[in-house]
Amino acid sequence: EHLGYNVELAKGVAKALAISPGPDVGILLEQVREAQAAGEVRDADEALALARRLWAERPTGDEGTP
Repeated sequence: EHLGYNVELAKGVAKALAISPGPDVGILLEQVREAQAAGEVRDADEALALARRLWAERPTGDEGTP
């Protein structure tokens, strides 16, 4: 299953992570897409789990954004 980027996927990720749609969501989706291409993400559940982990591990404050 290819998880290509689309507006509904972006909205779903934003809603699941309780963040506002915007550049951060796009960055997360790009990282998920890269993981999928590397064979690390096989389906939507794994994609969401990775997005949650990446969001939780993101730099905050003066460190910048993901």
